Amino acid sequence: MTERELIPPHLVRFQATRSGGPGGQRTNKRATKVHLWVPVDQLPLTETEHVLLRERLGHQITKQGELEVTCEEERFQVLNRETALSELERIVRKAITPPVPRVPTEPPRSVEERRHIEKEMRSERRKTRHRIYPE
Repeated sequence: MTERELIPPHLVRFQATRSGGPGGQRTNKRATKVHLWVPVDQLPLTETEHVLLRERLGHQITKQGELEVTCEEERFQVLNRETALSELERIVRKAITPPVPRVPTEPPRSVEERRHIEKEMRSERRKTRHRIYPE
């Protein structure tokens, strides 16, 4: 994947609200929690990437067709905004990355041998549980 601008800044919509958590005396005065929305259909992606994005992130897309990210980890709005943007970028990149096909492998011979030995031991253990009648 090329390093292109995945999310153009003009598409991102921010809103800051009051956050819970640490903050001391200033917690009820500052709006540090950041909500971020970006319209999925307007992102500069290919058709297949749009399909992958909607398929994998359908539960995070609102009825208006926007992908929403929230951040309230930091005490400062600027840091929360940067964190939310990087999280949005990470989520979108992960969603549009095609899955790596699984390469089938055979189990090693040692594993097969160990399994057979354990089966034999289990069989012997069960055989000894039966009562032996004298002839």
